[in-house]
Amino acid sequence: LADKTVALTAGEVLKYRDAWDVWYLINKLNAQTDRDMVRRKFADYGVADVEARAKDRCEELAKLRSGKAILDEMRRFLPAKRVAETRSTGLHRAILATSEHLIEQVVL
Repeated sequence: LADKTVALTAGEVLKYRDAWDVWYLINKLNAQTDRDMVRRKFADYGVADVEARAKDRCEELAKLRSGKAILDEMRRFLPAKRVAETRSTGLHRAILATSEHLIEQVVL
């Protein structure tokens, strides 16, 4: 989860697969991470401007929450039925919100 937090925050582009993985780790596997572990990971990867990147990514996640881009990308990884269920239940919004919340809690 700490590695996924770094990937979500520091990646040049948002990979929706990372957001899906974060949601799964937190909601299905009850994974937890803490601020110190995440900070060490940022240092290990040599990531600079962590706070600015985190704020930018949170803004991006908030803007995309109602969009369908996550569904389009997840079609590459999931059966069509699962993607349709994700869309019809609004799970894609929860997935993006979970990533945003994680960044706010352990990065900012």
